[in-house]
Amino acid sequence: MKRLGGGARTAVTLIVEHELADADSTARYDAWLREILPLARSFAGHWGMDIVWPGAGSTRYTLELRFEGLDQLRAWVDSPERVALTARIEPSLAQETLQVASGLEFLFTAPADVPPRRCNRFLLALLRSMARLAAGWPSRFRQPCAVRHPTARRPAG
Repeated sequence: MKRLGGGARTAVTLIVEHELADADSTARYDAWLREILPLARSFAGHWGMDIVWPGAGSTRYTLELRFEGLDQLRAWVDSPERVALTARIEPSLAQETLQVASGLEFLFTAPADVPPRRCNRFLLALLRSMARLAAGWPSRFRQPCAVRHPTARRPAG
């Protein structure tokens, strides 16, 4: 694993994707999760975590661990406890991907193998159509108009 650089004090998220070598490794991986997640919670600056469980026919787990800052994340990543537990599960993994995201940027990147939902595509198409309609709207409707109240007095002249 590469060392993390910098020491900024911004919230960071470690996104860990584990692809299991085979479906038989699932029970072992679940036991490993029950061991490593409480350990992560005990580290200073830990703000929480989420697990994205694999879908039907998949063996890909995604762990999102949030920390107060890069220093706290580095302390977790370089800890001997985490290194030892990770070494124990490595034979069961086909692939491991690590990504560090600051702030909320990880919320806006979707996994490459998950297509967008139909309702999201529909809403995006609808918004595009409305934007095009508004851009091509006749200019007389886009101009502010002065509406005179029926009881207003007309200027003498």
